Amino acid sequence: MARNVRIRLNVADSAATDYSKARKTEWEKALTPDETKPEFDVDALTGGTTIYLNNFTTITGFGVRNNDSTNFVTLVYDTAGTASVNIKLLAEDPFFTADVDPSTNPTLTADTATCSCSVFVYGT
Repeated sequence: MARNVRIRLNVADSAATDYSKARKTEWEKALTPDETKPEFDVDALTGGTTIYLNNFTTITGFGVRNNDSTNFVTLVYDTAGTASVNIKLLAEDPFFTADVDPSTNPTLTADTATCSCSVFVYGT
């Protein structure tokens, strides 16, 4: 039986620590049943860890969550437009995008010690 998946993110961005003047945005993506959905945990090492995407021709969703409670991780990936993106994932931070070039392989690099991360890849 085919399963349908819908991902919805609500984001609040604010310079104030109490989010009193937060900008709020919502992003939603529906995935078709033919899209594969690998989910796995990986250790981000201080020397870098590669996430291999060579099983995909199209990425419709890519997410990483830093599961470490104290250290941050840097995620580096290329967009479909070949721009390189660096994202710092603070302790227990999630990140999700639909714009990852599957012909390149993202990397996760832990800042001070190995961090466990969850990775979600949606695509065909």
